[in-house]
Amino acid sequence: MTGSTTPIHQLSVAVRAKIISAWDTSRLAPFGATYRALTAIVKTSWLLSSPTINSVLGFPRVPIHGKPAKGFRHEFLHLLPNNEPGNPPETITTDVVVIGSGCGGAVASKNLAESGYRVLVVENEWYTLTQGDSSSISCRSC
Repeated sequence: MTGSTTPIHQLSVAVRAKIISAWDTSRLAPFGATYRALTAIVKTSWLLSSPTINSVLGFPRVPIHGKPAKGFRHEFLHLLPNNEPGNPPETITTDVVVIGSGCGGAVASKNLAESGYRVLVVENEWYTLTQGDSSSISCRSC
């Protein structure tokens, strides 16, 4: 792989760089693939960790050109199964039911709610309040 009897970790950095750069033009396909994979990893890690890349590109690390908008008031309702005999089923009146609160469901429910519709988003997970969360939460059948 290196063309030397000396293990690669004992070679100088300049020699190691020269060896790895030579893999790019190697006739053996695995060496070329290894070279491309290593350079992709190095470039990606440099882009993610470089303190100067944002100033070079003229793009700030955090958004500075806008203000956060006021959130839409919402309420979370936790429904637990009620298997006791004689209890009527839970009835909720709504205009629209959105299944799932992923990317599409969240945007659709936000737009519908801002348009005046009563929207119910059904999700298979529990919602946990975070510090500073202004939403209200109620639990029926608790």
